[in-house]
Amino acid sequence: MKNMLSILIGIKSLRRKGFLLLLSLLTLSFAVFVSVNNAAYNLENIAKTAWNDYVGNVRITGIFNEDFLDKISKSEYIQEYQALAIIPADIYVKGEKRTVYLIYPRNNISLMSYKIKEGNNTGALILDKKDIEFGKIIIKINNIEKEINITGYASAFYVFGIVDYRLIINENQLKDILGQIIYNVIFVKLKDLNNLKEFEKKIYDYSNQTKSKIDSFIVLDPETFPGKNETNAARNTFNLFIFLLSIVIFVSFFVYQFIYLEINSKELAILNVIGFTKKNLFVYYTTPIFLIFLISTIIGYSISIPFSYYVFESSLKSVPLGFSEIFLEKYGYKFNNEIVLNSFLIFFAFLIFSILPIFIYIYRKNILELFSFYFFSKSKNKLNIPNFNLKVSFNLSSGNLWKFILLIILFSLILTSTISLFSIRDSWNESIENLNNFYDNFIYALGNSKNLPEINNASVWKAVFHFAKVKEKDVVTATFLINKGVMPNLKEGRWPTNTGECVISLTLSKTENIKVGDEIELEAGINKYKLKVVGIAEIPLFFQYTRETRSVVLYYDEFKKIFGDLEENVIFLKGDYKAIYNELISKGFVVTLRSKDESISYGKSGGAIAFVFLNFLTFSLILSNTILIGIILVTNLSSKIKEIGILILLGYTTRKIIIMIIFSSLILIFTSIPISYLISLYFSSWNINMMIEFTGYFEPKINMNIVITSLAYSLLPLILIYFILYIIIKRINLVKILLG
Repeated sequence: MKNMLSILIGIKSLRRKGFLLLLSLLTLSFAVFVSVNNAAYNLENIAKTAWNDYVGNVRITGIFNEDFLDKISKSEYIQEYQALAIIPADIYVKGEKRTVYLIYPRNNISLMSYKIKEGNNTGALILDKKDIEFGKIIIKINNIEKEINITGYASAFYVFGIVDYRLIINENQLKDILGQIIYNVIFVKLKDLNNLKEFEKKIYDYSNQTKSKIDSFIVLDPETFPGKNETNAARNTFNLFIFLLSIVIFVSFFVYQFIYLEINSKELAILNVIGFTKKNLFVYYTTPIFLIFLISTIIGYSISIPFSYYVFESSLKSVPLGFSEIFLEKYGYKFNNEIVLNSFLIFFAFLIFSILPIFIYIYRKNILELFSFYFFSKSKNKLNIPNFNLKVSFNLSSGNLWKFILLIILFSLILTSTISLFSIRDSWNESIENLNNFYDNFIYALGNSKNLPEINNASVWKAVFHFAKVKEKDVVTATFLINKGVMPNLKEGRWPTNTGECVISLTLSKTENIKVGDEIELEAGINKYKLKVVGIAEIPLFFQYTRETRSVVLYYDEFKKIFGDLEENVIFLKGDYKAIYNELISKGFVVTLRSKDESISYGKSGGAIAFVFLNFLTFSLILSNTILIGIILVTNLSSKIKEIGILILLGYTTRKIIIMIIFSSLILIFTSIPISYLISLYFSSWNINMMIEFTGYFEPKINMNIVITSLAYSLLPLILIYFILYIIIKRINLVKILLG
């Protein structure tokens, strides 16, 4: 009966101050937790399912004629196929020369398809960018200029190299450009993967029969797809943010309960005297928490349904238009209720944890102590000196040991987050500069490598993406065909000189704990290759952003055997570029040029999304912890109005009282600095591991300048809290205090 009465009184106590704040915080936290995890779940599925459906099972490169396509179209093993003619060229946009891929897809079917967004395909369709108007433009192929007509915009995921533009052309335009129809890339979806070996044998037979040429036959791994690692990194970063935010919110829960218990100790004592057992009191004080939890999860669930789709759609739109639109059509958004259940269980575990302090407080508190709180002043011995008093100062800011410790923890978290942010940002910028410091110019030359001119003071590289993995992790696979001394920084060992050898990137070495002398297994489709690691290097092989990533460098002959002799040539050049640039152009190469500074800028932009997450995480931690500190200071001060009134009567001015509070807070902050420094060493490394898919590996560095800057930023939000405390003290009515 008394338990039921305790529940009813507990429900009534929901009117207490802070109910709406706690309800809002928990609702928001639950909604964000469910939304982000549902969005990540859908992003993973759209990346994997849509990608595999889009590209099929096999990628074949070479030179193929219509007779070859006629053969494979009748193959008993093929479900469908797509043949592409991909031609690098120069294009003149507003009088300036840019690079372009002219792409002719034989069929606009499911496999490697495109969708017209505006206009029609009577002429060429521009992908991704809309800064070219419809009409005729000039293109240049093999030093011959031709006119091409653009009649529409389209979306497709045709990412085959670093060019400024991608144009889908029709059959007539292809014939006009080449004089014939020749294809160089074919994507195939098989009816049954068990027939892969038989199909491969047939393909080479077809090549011999039709006088076509096969450069590479690559089986596409369904677990190696664009966005897989990045999506996982985004999920990890989101989960880190949600975890820390949840901790702060649930700390708010039991801090609020503790403060409420202290302020209303008389109520607790009276209930105990009239017959409420400690069990009844526990039920009374925990009922509001459970009700707030249930209400917030129901509201949070309702909010998460539309918000989850918003996060999902926004994430898709943050990537190139072609990826977001063409893939979204192949995979519909699905709200996963299993994620809701998991989120509910995690939050419930946090809830149980948050009520433990209430349990401890009620079951260990002596009833006489509760009454004595109201009849005897705990601070009377501290108020007998009308000058600056350190004990009074700490009594006003924290009041007791557990609040003192909690304030140190909160200050440490604020400092830790800011120190980590600045150290990661500065270290990342420095690492990108060091990574690209071995060359002066980055040249991306599309053309047959056999036609490359004599190049001194340079190295020439080739690489493929999303075609291989090591230890189930997607890797960039690369090789160098020319080494004239301009090479990335080799940290250990040597470069490969024979088949069966490889150099791995520092990122792969650190994340997978691989050392020089170890043997790794490179999986490319259904084939596996044993490789001995002979070196570890800092390699900017993610060419779009020239930054570190997981990568494996093979001996040239082995690379060519597995992936073919690609036409994408990356030249890291030391010295002036003009002579080699002009010679490449004269030999028919389509050339994209970047200076070292531009590459560094690209590299830094490649990790920008990671720093958006990190800034969001840091801002949220600072804001939530500052609010918690404010709640503790304000409520602690509110519970000591009589003591403050006595201080004022003893001659303490408002300014002096607030200075004492600030002084004790500063002591707490400076006490937290060494703690923050030690935590931030671990926290920075943890954050880097969360973001490594965006940034690559680098060592975080923390110096005194970072600590001082972080301290300054951490103090800024506290100024507002001190201002609020000043107003509270200024508005104290001594008459009411004395009469009360």
